[in-house]
Amino acid sequence: MIDEVGGRWGDAQEVAASLNTSNNAQVISISCSSAGNCSAGGYLTDGAGQQAFVIDEVGGRWGDAQEVAASLNTSNNAQVISISCSSAGNCSAGGYLTDGAGQQAFVIDEAGGRWGDAQEVAASLNTSGNAYAISISCSSAGNCSAGGLYDDGAGQQAFVIDEAGGHWGDAQEVAISLNTSNNAQVISISCSSAGNCSAGGYYQDSAGSQAFVVEATAPVTLTTTVATSAPTTVAKTTSATLAATGANLTLPLGLAAVFLGLGGLGVLRLQRRRQRM
Repeated sequence: MIDEVGGRWGDAQEVAASLNTSNNAQVISISCSSAGNCSAGGYLTDGAGQQAFVIDEVGGRWGDAQEVAASLNTSNNAQVISISCSSAGNCSAGGYLTDGAGQQAFVIDEAGGRWGDAQEVAASLNTSGNAYAISISCSSAGNCSAGGLYDDGAGQQAFVIDEAGGHWGDAQEVAISLNTSNNAQVISISCSSAGNCSAGGYYQDSAGSQAFVVEATAPVTLTTTVATSAPTTVAKTTSATLAATGANLTLPLGLAAVFLGLGGLGVLRLQRRRQRM
């Protein structure tokens, strides 16, 4: 790893050396939420095979590399392909691992500086055992989207998948109707806010390979509450009742505006003239 501080690049630093016992490792993706607070991911090779790893930098100091998806990576062929951090210690990463069924796409979240467990995605769609999470983007902690490819038997299909509030949903095929030759993938994805993302990649039709973009827009639900009140019944006031009440005429405050709006001022003047007579 190597950092730039104030416009000056420092010295490169080896990472994952203690885990990389077979001397084949790469950092593939890195993301920084602020100066000196970054995370990176890639792969290393130990005695068993290729393992995915992540590593965090906090306050300008890189920590120790950590293998991820190890329990799922039973055939020892995994790597982190993309990583995205929305704030220090809150990141998500995606890539692939290999189990008994083949290559599976996976995602993994970091919350509060702690990496959780890897999770396979698009597994139900990936019937031919060839899937990758190629790009990931997080707009805030626990709100991310990822994209990549899987193979459904007919060929290679592009997919996207969303995380909302820390929970990953179901993978969704994109560009299906365009991908007539069954060779497509999402290569890059970017989210400006939760549920508002754009992704791009390619698909193949009879003419060849074509570029595509696709957008996600969060649905907006407007809830309008209308305050209602029970109908108010205003008693009719006649000259006879006014004469009977005389100087003791009183009006409830709640009906004063209604009374005055119905010509109440004129009635009151009439009552005063009667009293003087």
